[in-house]
Amino acid sequence: MNAMNGFFPSTGMPDREWWVALWPDPEGLLVKLGVERGEP
Repeated sequence: MNAMNGFFPSTGMPDREWWVALWPDPEGLLVKLGVERGEP
């Protein structure tokens, strides 16, 4: 048994379509949560 048991092999970052499906309005969510815009 090694440290990687339970993980999927070759798992990568989700693509753009996956993120859009999960978080269609990330800015709107932050506003609803009361998170204020920071300094650039």
